[in-house]
Amino acid sequence: MELLKKLDKVNKTDNILLLTHIDMDAAGAEILCRLGFDNLTVKNLSNNKMSDSILEAVQKNNETHEYDVILIDDISCSMENAKEIDDLKKKHNMRIVLLDHHQTALALNAYDWATVKVSLFSQSTIAYRYGNNLSKAHSSGTSLMYDYLIFNHVLDATPFLDELVHQIAAYDTWDWHYLFNDNDKYSNMDKLCDIYGMRVFVDEMYQRALKNYNSFELCNEKDMFMLEIWKTKLDDHLEHIKTAFKEATLTLENNTTLDIVWCITSDYLQDTFELMKTEYPEKDLYIINYGSGISMRGVKKDFNVGMFAKENYGGGGHPGAAGFPIPEEMIHEYMEQILKGKIVNQTEEI
Repeated sequence: MELLKKLDKVNKTDNILLLTHIDMDAAGAEILCRLGFDNLTVKNLSNNKMSDSILEAVQKNNETHEYDVILIDDISCSMENAKEIDDLKKKHNMRIVLLDHHQTALALNAYDWATVKVSLFSQSTIAYRYGNNLSKAHSSGTSLMYDYLIFNHVLDATPFLDELVHQIAAYDTWDWHYLFNDNDKYSNMDKLCDIYGMRVFVDEMYQRALKNYNSFELCNEKDMFMLEIWKTKLDDHLEHIKTAFKEATLTLENNTTLDIVWCITSDYLQDTFELMKTEYPEKDLYIINYGSGISMRGVKKDFNVGMFAKENYGGGGHPGAAGFPIPEEMIHEYMEQILKGKIVNQTEEI
């Protein structure tokens, strides 16, 4: 795993700042870091201002020296900000590690503090879970963190963690769909993260890891009961939301034309996308406005959604799934139009 060898080393006693995302893949990274490090601070960053927030965290730590190491997982920064981070790291001998698996961030591999790996390491701790499909397997933020911590002897592999990391990685990368026949155990884990919320989910799985749950006990009876309630609510949501789907043609400034389906909702995004694909299988792009951002999905092999989001909207993601934030000023203007008045936030000068 040469890409891990180039990174700074970490120790169990290091004071760690973990910067990560806001989904189950980020939750997995936090669980592993809580198990591995004695002193850990976690900051979850949404897509809005993600790149600038990473740079600001590095700049602040350069001034305060509060943390020994900054770990950045499942998120990335712009190449412009990466250059500033690299300059600070070299000038002040800072320890910074970025682990990501999004294709749109591959250029960051030019820096010795960043490892962006889309496919799963052939020597990954969870490689055996894929059997003959290993060459088709993908890494996630959680699997990269698992391999990195084990490589640094901060964490020991266990059957429970192997299965937890595998389920999170397979779901986050869609390997559960393409390689594991849509097995419910993968989607159930993501649903539990949504049901309990990240904080409770992280705490629960952290405690189960400490109690040495075996690989067949990731979910307990309470989990299954909550999943049944979730299923009832999901069915109600899907029955309602499909009436809000809008078919449209999107024409870009370069005259590229796409057939799309879109809607506005902040609930059950993944399942809503699946319903879109079922109801409108021939579309080029499926789009959801969830309030603070836009999420996209695609099914055509010759259309890379991640690169489309990056090139047109400054976003990023995977070939089949991507997104980008809606600028705050645009949301502000939209609210003013709806309310037909001028809005001045209390944090702004009047």
